[in-house]
Amino acid sequence: MSDDHKPQAASKAPSKAPPLHGLLAEYDTPAELVSASRKVRDAGFQKWDTYSPFPVHGIDAAMGIKMTVLPWIVLGAGLTGLAVGITMQWWMNAHDYPWLISGKPIWSIPANVPVMFELTVLFSAITALVGMLMLNGLPHPSHPLDLVKRFARVTDDKFFLLIQASDPKFDDAETRALVDSTHPVAVEAVPEDRTTSDQIPPALVYGLIIAAAAAAVPLALAVKARGSTPLATWTGSLNTRLSGKIPSSPTAERSVSRRPAPSPWVT
Repeated sequence: MSDDHKPQAASKAPSKAPPLHGLLAEYDTPAELVSASRKVRDAGFQKWDTYSPFPVHGIDAAMGIKMTVLPWIVLGAGLTGLAVGITMQWWMNAHDYPWLISGKPIWSIPANVPVMFELTVLFSAITALVGMLMLNGLPHPSHPLDLVKRFARVTDDKFFLLIQASDPKFDDAETRALVDSTHPVAVEAVPEDRTTSDQIPPALVYGLIIAAAAAAVPLALAVKARGSTPLATWTGSLNTRLSGKIPSSPTAERSVSRRPAPSPWVT
């Protein structure tokens, strides 16, 4: 038999189906979602979540969610920012480079309140954002629910409950029976996503690194300039300034030559 008439090789076996990510139940009203959440909570499940187009009153208690630790973290960050603002201004203005202006105190709290306030807000805001992302396991570039067509209505008028297959109490038959007892509109098995990478794009990572390095340049220049010798150092009082003299040392003074301003009436 010639090669042209040899039977074709058997086609490759179909790829193995992706593992199960969880069971997704759909509901029409917030009350149904809250009722289903109570049943899932009482059943002892730990790895599950609810999704809705708007915040649902009572869903936290129904899910057994405790108060997050994030407010305490933000409070600590705000107090840290306040302490940094006070210490930084005291060090700069009263210790490292004291500068007397119009006879005002070298250091006083009221004059430094704006910077103290801004650093408190800055530290709190950044900590709130970063803490929220970390506590929620974000960023998450992809999720198996992204491939579920019906889940697209979660931002419109539908409510969903997902029980993950990785939960220790998860059993396909028993969990499905529990979900069915909550009278959902539909129940769908959600497979794992094997088509979309769950890693942060490298371009975004490199961009953040470059941005952080660029943000450090002004600070590096300021630190470098701090070691340079200023052209003039003047810590004299207001009376000394008005007299036209600048003290060159604690025990000596030198006159400052001043050219009189031309009179506007002289042509």
